[in-house]
Amino acid sequence: MNIKEVAARANLSTATVSRTINNSGLVRPGTAEKVQRAIRELGYYPNTQARALVSGRSRMFGLIISDIVNPFFPELVKSFEFAAIHHGYEVIVANTDYDSDRMSGCVRRMIERKVDGVAVMTSELDRHLLDELSHRRLPIVFLDVGKLKPLISNINVDYSRGIGEAVQHIVSLGHQRVGFVSGPLTLKSARTRRSAFLKCIAACGIGETATERGGRQPQNRRRGKRDDAAALASPSTNCGAHLQRPDGDGNRGAPRRCPGWFTRAQ
Repeated sequence: MNIKEVAARANLSTATVSRTINNSGLVRPGTAEKVQRAIRELGYYPNTQARALVSGRSRMFGLIISDIVNPFFPELVKSFEFAAIHHGYEVIVANTDYDSDRMSGCVRRMIERKVDGVAVMTSELDRHLLDELSHRRLPIVFLDVGKLKPLISNINVDYSRGIGEAVQHIVSLGHQRVGFVSGPLTLKSARTRRSAFLKCIAACGIGETATERGGRQPQNRRRGKRDDAAALASPSTNCGAHLQRPDGDGNRGAPRRCPGWFTRAQ
């Protein structure tokens, strides 16, 4: 099945069929309907790879995230794909697993697949990879990292407001001992979140706090101890996945969700 068969069924030229399939806007509605009817009758599906070769555009966006099992990312991926499909694009998703080597591989895949743009939704940033993408004149969107340049956009996150709302929610429940998992303090975003948390705690008049960088070590230190603190997790960490405290029998209790991006162990 090819475009010539569709053109023959619709009694139109292959050029008209091609313009209709590519939504060029140069085809009259009645003619476009004839093409679409022929496509449905023949069960024809356009060859997207061939279309990309002819047009020089893949009609694909790349989305690079840190870890798909992190509860922060599934909703982001879903929304990104919904918007992309609405505008006629497909999405390639890649996970870095917070690893610089894998990040390099993700960028290479995007370049090889000739995507029309890349959204890098990770906290880590490799300057060399940034230069590689920029050199190819590829539109890029970053999440709260990098600097604005031609073809480069940055989504800024209001950490102070989000963390402030989460702290106020926990305090409103009567908790006075609050812990915070910031993520690696080598990241500017983690330092910003930690600073915002400490300011919020001070504003609420809570003196005793605990801050951790994240990962398994803080959790291991808490095991075996009875702790009634409410825990506030950074959205860049694995949220509730590793933010669980031992119950009275030494078993980890299931976390409960707070509004927004945060999770508290209760």
